Amino acid sequence: MFDEETAVAWKAVPPDAVVVAGDGTELGTVEEILGDEEEDIFHGIALKRAEDREPVEVPAGRITKMTMEHVVTDLTPDEAKALPAYRKR
Repeated sequence: MFDEETAVAWKAVPPDAVVVAGDGTELGTVEEILGDEEEDIFHGIALKRAEDREPVEVPAGRITKMTMEHVVTDLTPDEAKALPAYRKR
C-alpha cells in the first residue's frame, strides 16, 4: 500500500500526515511523533482520530510505513477505535 511513496525516517514525518489502517481506511492524522531524538528511538505516534478528534497512541510495532504524506499501520479500523488515550509525557 502506498508503494509509490518513498519511505522516510521517523524524524521526517510531517505533522498532520494522514494515518491509515492496513486496508487503507483513513484513521486520522498525526498529532505527535513519539520518540527519543537523542537516542534515536522511535516509540510510535499520537494519532488524532478522524471520528472523534481524540488523541490515541499507536505503538511503533503497529506502523508498517512512514512517508511524507502517510503513516501506514497494520491496524483495523475497529482496533484504532480501541487504542488507549494518549497522555503527553
